Amino acid sequence: MKHARENKKRTSFSVLPHDFFLAILEGNPQDAEAHCHLGDVLKNLGLLDEAIICFEEAVQITPQYAAAHGSMGVVLHILNALAGIQTDSPPVQYVTNLFDGYALRFEESLAVMGYEIPMLLSRALDTLAGPARFAKAVDLGCGTGLSGLAFREKAAHLTGVDLSSRMLAIASEKEIYDALRQKDLVRFLCRSAEFYDLFLLTDVCIYLGNLAPVFVAIRQRTRPGALVFFHRTLPASRFRAQVLGPLCPLPGLYRTTGHGKRHGRRASGSGRYPQGQGSVD
Repeated sequence: MKHARENKKRTSFSVLPHDFFLAILEGNPQDAEAHCHLGDVLKNLGLLDEAIICFEEAVQITPQYAAAHGSMGVVLHILNALAGIQTDSPPVQYVTNLFDGYALRFEESLAVMGYEIPMLLSRALDTLAGPARFAKAVDLGCGTGLSGLAFREKAAHLTGVDLSSRMLAIASEKEIYDALRQKDLVRFLCRSAEFYDLFLLTDVCIYLGNLAPVFVAIRQRTRPGALVFFHRTLPASRFRAQVLGPLCPLPGLYRTTGHGKRHGRRASGSGRYPQGQGSVD
């Protein structure tokens, strides 16, 4: 089996009894793919510690085996979560697999919940910024394009970025984005040559862990007056729109005056993060 075809093959192999791969390993203990596939089976059975051992064996035999490294990262993330250990961010493969598997049911599930956050954010932006039209906007973690639908008329050019190819395929069908990119958000921003005046992060921050790398990367891509727009859910289901500038994990409206330049008042009780001019309940 070639590593180039490993993802397609692993989809079917992972449902086979673990005895199948144990038999292969009895004949050839150095079969890295058999170790990896056995790890997948054990992971699906909930035997996470045993799965880790299999992935470790696979990467010891083939150090550059990307799929084994990725699967091991996913299991370690799950084990850390179960143990209450906070990590900086979930593994890329974990997030990708999660939303690839959820893509076809995503919008239906949100509709059942009465989901309307993109529209609420759009109205909040109208309140804060008026009828302003942004030259270039980027929807970070765009998913199936629900935020794109809500913000399309506010941007002359709209780019969507997401890890999930299946979510992006659905977004593409809506024909609302001028460009779609399958990338990790930080990697996309760090490698982009474009500058934006509106950054959207709708229901994304909870999947990012440590937000500092994201805002550092955003800071390098801001046009003068750029807005960073996201939301958080408060106790008792209160909704608050957040509009922030680069490196500002505190609530408020915050504008940049240039690449890396900032203005606004400082947050009370904080000497580290500048806070902007308000928020919308």
